[in-house]
Amino acid sequence: FLWGLGVSPDEAECFDVYGLDEELLGMVPQPVLAVLFLYPLTEKSEEERIRQDASTKDSSGGPYFMKQTV
Repeated sequence: FLWGLGVSPDEAECFDVYGLDEELLGMVPQPVLAVLFLYPLTEKSEEERIRQDASTKDSSGGPYFMKQTV
């Protein structure tokens, strides 16, 4: 996917993260440019996303959320 967007294979790579505890995060090569979280969408998670979108309109370069379905 990244290569199709024009990212050169020698500029970025993708790795799996097996957990968020310190030991498992230590296995991730540095530096980290981005983190993609993949999780199932539920009615509750969609309601929360919509609530957060409505209350946050700051585009200061913080986390970017993009809904993608497969």
